[in-house]
Amino acid sequence: NTIVKHLQAAGTKFGAKVSAPTSASAMSRNLMDKDMDKVVGACKNGKPDIVFFFISRGSAKTAYKKGKRYMQRKGITSQFFTSYNPVRDNEKPSKFMNLLSQMIVKMGGSVWEVELDMPDTMIAGADVYHGPRNQSVASLVTQWGKNFTEFFSMPKIQKRGLELMHNMASMVLDSIKQYKKQTNKVPKQFIFFRDGVGEGQIDAVQKCEVARIRDTLDKEYKEQAPKLLFIVVTKRLSDRFAVLTEDGLSNPNGGVVVLDNVVKNGRANFFLVAQRVTQGTATPTHYEVIYDDTGMKLNQIIDMAYQFTFGYSNWMGPVKVPAPVQYAHKQAALIGVTQDDVVNAGLLKTRHYM
Repeated sequence: NTIVKHLQAAGTKFGAKVSAPTSASAMSRNLMDKDMDKVVGACKNGKPDIVFFFISRGSAKTAYKKGKRYMQRKGITSQFFTSYNPVRDNEKPSKFMNLLSQMIVKMGGSVWEVELDMPDTMIAGADVYHGPRNQSVASLVTQWGKNFTEFFSMPKIQKRGLELMHNMASMVLDSIKQYKKQTNKVPKQFIFFRDGVGEGQIDAVQKCEVARIRDTLDKEYKEQAPKLLFIVVTKRLSDRFAVLTEDGLSNPNGGVVVLDNVVKNGRANFFLVAQRVTQGTATPTHYEVIYDDTGMKLNQIIDMAYQFTFGYSNWMGPVKVPAPVQYAHKQAALIGVTQDDVVNAGLLKTRHYM
């Protein structure tokens, strides 16, 4: 009851009404589909807006995997809550604001947006999940529309340890078909941020992913095929940058771009420190353009990358990588845990993986 009360209080901040939930009986940690059938069946029309799991830490790992897999296939949004410290009635902990914000986003809403004007453009982020014993997961998340608030995601389980995304061309094509279904046209340009590529893998990515995407789009749409911009994003770096102040060396302010001396020759690339780091040493992110037929200028690409670092819904401020990449990472991690990439079509249009 305390949790519900605090969620309702948080709802007033967002202009969202949190109704009293339909309570289900306690379930064992060994969740079975028949148990969750009863929970869903207790709701009006068997279609809850969201299922909220309140579980102990000891049950979390097993219950999360089974619960998420069930809800993904049924097309039902779910939220797990595994830690709770009782609070006084007059407190309004930020955790409930964050929790409700996440629930709103999962259900297809938006609590804030970054103003971006790039008509007829799809932005994509891609990442690969590698678990210690599980199969790898290739993840693609695309955004478009006014302020890029329309979403579509595609996860694919692939062989363990495989870094290249061999299904990428078909995943891109499915995303563009969804765009066309909603807008009745094909995007003019498709901008791709690809995470998780090592220096020695760039040639393989160009041959396996970029070339296949380009060929697939040309065959499918011919002269209407979208222009393609493919950018490799690298965040695991040994490079560090600092600025000299009166007090000595300091982390750069957020938004610092490095274009000279330490960048690669022969190809458009840059370092970006998007966030302001107050503890430790700031780690830059490296952006490298490995294919481009859009004609975008480098300063436009830099500005776009920086703007998108502010677009991640779980953080009020910039993150290390553009939002579509962070969303792809979240989706890959979820599917990596459940090991089930069969996701109901209705959820693919939301950020259900948050």
